[in-house]
Amino acid sequence: MKHILIIDPADFLGGAELFTLDFLAKADHTQFSFTLATGKNDAYLQKAKKRKARVVSLSIPRLKSFTFSSLKHLYKSVQALRLLIDTENIDLLQTNSIRAHIVGSLAVIRKKKPIIWMLHDCTFPRFFLKLLIRIPMKIVVGTEFVRGFYKKMLPRRFHEKFIVIPNGVDIDFFQNIPVTRSLHKELNLGEGVRFVGMVGRIDWWKGQDHFIRAAGKVTAKLPKTRFLIIGNSSAHDLKTVEFEKKIRELVHDLNLEREVFFLGFRTEVPPLIRQLSVLVHASTEPEPFGRVIREAMATGIPVIASPFGGPTEIIEDGRNGFLVDPNDHELLARSICRILEHSELAEKFRENGIRTVQKYFDLAKVARRIEKLYEER
Repeated sequence: MKHILIIDPADFLGGAELFTLDFLAKADHTQFSFTLATGKNDAYLQKAKKRKARVVSLSIPRLKSFTFSSLKHLYKSVQALRLLIDTENIDLLQTNSIRAHIVGSLAVIRKKKPIIWMLHDCTFPRFFLKLLIRIPMKIVVGTEFVRGFYKKMLPRRFHEKFIVIPNGVDIDFFQNIPVTRSLHKELNLGEGVRFVGMVGRIDWWKGQDHFIRAAGKVTAKLPKTRFLIIGNSSAHDLKTVEFEKKIRELVHDLNLEREVFFLGFRTEVPPLIRQLSVLVHASTEPEPFGRVIREAMATGIPVIASPFGGPTEIIEDGRNGFLVDPNDHELLARSICRILEHSELAEKFRENGIRTVQKYFDLAKVARRIEKLYEER
């Protein structure tokens, strides 16, 4: 039985971190054993301990600046990882963040162990990418968009390292989510109110400000509609904290305090998604993938997504959702209203969305594809 070490620092519980947890839930534990090396994020640890994997602590420094202290910490992380590889008798490493890719790659140089990078976005620093690109046996990306981004940065001889395996969805889970807490009761609203939601970290490029402006136009026409922002800013990124402050001020300036609700970070998001009438994905920059889009589709919730990056590989405009530029507040508002006002359109998106997820994003099939890489050398 091969022993796989998954390295995931997990400063917060985002899409990349949830990918690791999803994979471990569907991995074949009769063929592979897993150790998960991670940090001290309580929400992540609580979920990780429910998976069939040994969980160990590994501190990896954030690499925003190259001070003597940070480089010393980096060296200690590499040494700790080499020791862990020996003591756990690891056969292969699977890394799940840029810091993990860097530390994992430096650790396996001496150990001569294969390593697979799970590359979730387009933020890998060019210097480190070119320095380390020879080390991983494979680099798994979630979309053709991400693969194309990195292929432009690298010589052709490295292109074959990249393989597209989309993040999967546990379809049975999302189609049978129990609603343990009614949003109508939580927000003290009548049962006739319908919800339009955004899910994810609050950040300038995620488009919560455009969502709020569209909310004002929708509620003027459909007053029994409420808009939910599910997620918060990151304490590790002060720009996101400042942006959250600005959009809260925007809600006040537009007099939408009764129409727009900030629900904050939630550990259990699926029951909230299930209570939406429309999910909006409003990123103004290309999204590497768009996890919440697939989750909403698997749940049977109509989706409106940005036409930038990964979402275009999930949504076929007008068939299983809408692709709308969030900068066009009028069009975004009209698209929301069309779904809310036309039940046959909402049903079409619901049925075709579920079919799309079943065909392309089934989590069990995704897990098998990743496990096949473990057998390659």
